[in-house]
Amino acid sequence: MTSYVPFAYECLFEKGKWPDEVEYVLELPEDTRVQTSAGWYMRRGRATWRHNAPFKIKRSKIIRDGKPFVKHSIILPKWQDTDKRSLINYVVPVGIRDRWKGTVGRYSGMHNLAFNLSTKLTEGVRKAFYYAKWNGGRQEPQELELRVVRVPEVQKSLERIVSIVSLNPFKAEKNPGMIQSLKRIGVNGIAGGSPKEWGPGMRYYATWVNFPMYHSSDPEAFAMGIDGKRQVGGSTRCMTYRGPDWKKYMTDLFKKIDNGYNVYMFDDAKPATCYDDKCKTEFASMLKEHTQLPYIDPAEFMTANWKGKTEYKSLWHDFQIWIYGDAAQEMKNEMIEYAKNQNITDGVYFLQSSSPVSPAHSFAHAKTTEAFDFGGMQAYIYCYYNGYHGSPKQIGRNLQIRQERAE
Repeated sequence: MTSYVPFAYECLFEKGKWPDEVEYVLELPEDTRVQTSAGWYMRRGRATWRHNAPFKIKRSKIIRDGKPFVKHSIILPKWQDTDKRSLINYVVPVGIRDRWKGTVGRYSGMHNLAFNLSTKLTEGVRKAFYYAKWNGGRQEPQELELRVVRVPEVQKSLERIVSIVSLNPFKAEKNPGMIQSLKRIGVNGIAGGSPKEWGPGMRYYATWVNFPMYHSSDPEAFAMGIDGKRQVGGSTRCMTYRGPDWKKYMTDLFKKIDNGYNVYMFDDAKPATCYDDKCKTEFASMLKEHTQLPYIDPAEFMTANWKGKTEYKSLWHDFQIWIYGDAAQEMKNEMIEYAKNQNITDGVYFLQSSSPVSPAHSFAHAKTTEAFDFGGMQAYIYCYYNGYHGSPKQIGRNLQIRQERAE
């Protein structure tokens, strides 16, 4: 019987008072043990936030409240930042932390630890404790209730429900029997490993991907501005790009099919407002199929002095999700064709986790709902949009509206 227990730590020390090291402690009852552990960290001013780190656990037997416990201590590695300030990973730069730029902004220094706990108990409650220590101080121990419950075995495999569990960053060789344990309680998919790593038994093997143009440095992969110039280096991409890097990235996806993956989870979406001729042609197609409006060049109606119908601007905004779905469908068609030629019959499924826009017109979702089989929206992405002000209620309502439109 095992359970995945994650922790996240953020520390703030005054400049010049940074510790030599920070030790994270988890004290467990003797009848509960750490089967495996893993961790990663967030670093100040970095766009990415997952970095697997080689954490080593030091174990020692202790007595707490007259009962035997095992103390698990982790001292994290040190990293130097480019400005030569030591232990930057222990410092939360409040000025950056509070300066959100539309979405989740720039990540602060953070450590994440995850433990896979196991016990031979079949039921009951145990108390554990966790805290941080550093030279010159320590956090007061925080109580963690461990409630052991029975999970009944699922007698019939799930058909209409997709239940995918992320196993990243755990390793298959250190977790034998994991697949069968998950399958026993109704899980039918995993992310973070292929059948070649974890073995067969799951219906779905998921991996994170995105669009080829997102990974391209080709100038043609970047969006064209209203001034007719490519915005090279910017975040906005041209979703009609089909240059050399499209083929290169698709070849990488074909390798994932060969490795046994069949669910492709699309990561964060980028803006897709592009004024090149191919995008304008697709916009004209959307207008013809779903409206009675004649085509007008977006470079005309997106100017400040436009006096015509304002609906054009709304449609141009919504076109971003239309072209997003169109590009996804083309990727999917190529992948299905490759799998067919390789006699691979596990299927090719797309999962959408974010959207470039929240459209006002329901038909704008048409191509996206055709291309994507599953929805797995990352709610955290919307937490800091200016329009939601960090309100969970508004975020949840927005996701509900999106689901209703998709249906």
